[in-house]
Amino acid sequence: MGSRCEERPYCSKICCSASVRLSERLREINPNVKNYILYRDLRTYGLLEKYYTASRRGGTVFVKFDPEQRPVVEAAGNKVKVVIRDPVLDQDISIPADLVTLAAAIDPAESNRTVGQLFKVTVNSYGYFVEAHMKLRPVDFTTEGVFLAGLAHYPKPIDEAIAQATAAAQRASILLSQEKMTFPGVISKVDPDKCAVCLTCVRLCPYGAPRINEEIHKAEIVPALCQGCGICSSVCPGRAIDLQHFRDDQVFEEIDALLAEKTG
Repeated sequence: MGSRCEERPYCSKICCSASVRLSERLREINPNVKNYILYRDLRTYGLLEKYYTASRRGGTVFVKFDPEQRPVVEAAGNKVKVVIRDPVLDQDISIPADLVTLAAAIDPAESNRTVGQLFKVTVNSYGYFVEAHMKLRPVDFTTEGVFLAGLAHYPKPIDEAIAQATAAAQRASILLSQEKMTFPGVISKVDPDKCAVCLTCVRLCPYGAPRINEEIHKAEIVPALCQGCGICSSVCPGRAIDLQHFRDDQVFEEIDALLAEKTG
């Protein structure tokens, strides 16, 4: 309940599988129990299809419903009555129940956006964190040294969360095991004589690399945080920031050389 709707267009991924497995667990506790699973669509993720097959063979009744005609739960003495429209029979079915359990949707933590702003990492429109690259860097952020795992990333089963957490720990251990760290040469550098401390670079840098040096009251770039994107250099109104290896004079020299080669 609550997934794949206007408020949460995404699939919560574990609801169907959890419902099927809990149904089987309940049957182990009480072999005489009668289970019904009412579903809009059933998606037993990954290799969990076997639990769906076993549950059907064990006697669990699966009833599909139309999203426009959702089941209705009514009080019936000390029990409840669930009325559902069966699209196959094209008629209402009344199910007396001792217990009604909802497979609720998964929501992202409300603090995700605040944490994302704090660490300069991306959060998608749903409120989940976004990795740097789905296949090449699945547990990294674009901000170096920050990693993600578990439900903060997107809804997933516990085994997938454990595997991702292991991968994140391994990525972090690579950094922590090094005695020295090297940084790429393409980073920004501030000319303090031109800096007017307008804070434009501080506000716009997605990685939090620029900061104000209180001793000299000028902006400076933290090399370990700079990713060489060049945003600070392009927006600085005083042209006080250069992106190393991509300074204006270097770029103009390259353009002149290319034009001279073509005209020659």
